[in-house]
Amino acid sequence: MKNSILIGTIIMVFTCVFLLIITSRADVFGDNDAAGFFKSLGYEIKVPAQEIKQIRFPEQMNDIYEDYNRLQKQAGYDISPYLGKTVTRRTYTITNYTDSEQINIIGNLFIYNNKIIGGDITNVAINGFMHPLIARGD
Repeated sequence: MKNSILIGTIIMVFTCVFLLIITSRADVFGDNDAAGFFKSLGYEIKVPAQEIKQIRFPEQMNDIYEDYNRLQKQAGYDISPYLGKTVTRRTYTITNYTDSEQINIIGNLFIYNNKIIGGDITNVAINGFMHPLIARGD
């Protein structure tokens, strides 16, 4: 009787540890996920990420965040539920924007709980631009 309880306990512990390891690895948003996402929009990126940074959205929107959220809404995103939250910003170099404008083009993704909640395609030059995360040609 004692042996079967001990064996059952050991099996249960190993199962819990195994599931914890699998779950923690499966839930991490990484470079391969980003590459797949950008590819679905028609973009190719350079990996690894140029920068990975924790960003805290403000508690309330100001004019800048309202403008940025209007851009997000064009792509079906809305950052307003994440006000006051800390999110991860992953920045990648876009390698196939156009032949003439490949320099200084980045793609930003905002990640919360391993889910893309917004982002942009940006030319960081002085007279650059910022576009929503929509498929090329749209």
